[in-house]
Amino acid sequence: MVGRRGRGRVLAGQGDRDPRRGRLREVPRGRAPGQRRRAALPRRAAGHAGPGQAPPYSVVDVLGEHPEAVEADLCHHYAPRDPIGEFWRGEITLRQLRVLVEGLPPDGALARAAAGHHWRQADFHAADQLDALLRLLTDFRNANRAETAPALPYPDPVWRPTDPSPKQRKRAERRERQEARAGYQRLVSQLTPQYAEKG
Repeated sequence: MVGRRGRGRVLAGQGDRDPRRGRLREVPRGRAPGQRRRAALPRRAAGHAGPGQAPPYSVVDVLGEHPEAVEADLCHHYAPRDPIGEFWRGEITLRQLRVLVEGLPPDGALARAAAGHHWRQADFHAADQLDALLRLLTDFRNANRAETAPALPYPDPVWRPTDPSPKQRKRAERRERQEARAGYQRLVSQLTPQYAEKG
């Protein structure tokens, strides 16, 4: 039953009042008469992990390994706002800052810093198309050349940022030659010590 002044609160035992029970007591809404009150769950401090939870992320995790590139992208794409300044002033939460960082476009300063170059996927596709076109052109010229003319070799593929530079390639080739020479000398010295180079 609902009491007149209870406004939705149930009075335990109303209507069948027993003199041995004493006066009526109020039971808050949502709890059946006789049900024990639950202890309030302890609230964890903001930013700290509760039991069984993974540690929360921090602003260092949000900015990542390239914080200056993240800041440049945020200032560029959300101008005239300064999301990092807004976070430190308490105007936005850490979650909002994380969402802004995760929403940065794939061709910004952060993407260039993470990849180590400025090429986008479209640039790699264009390089692949140019390589295919040059090979087709070479095939066409070789198919229509004079019988006495030598065949044209395929051109070198277009350089890509993921390829080593010519200087790096020469250095790697020189290192491979030195390692092969050292391996050969080691085998000769073990198998035929009389022919091993001295010095």
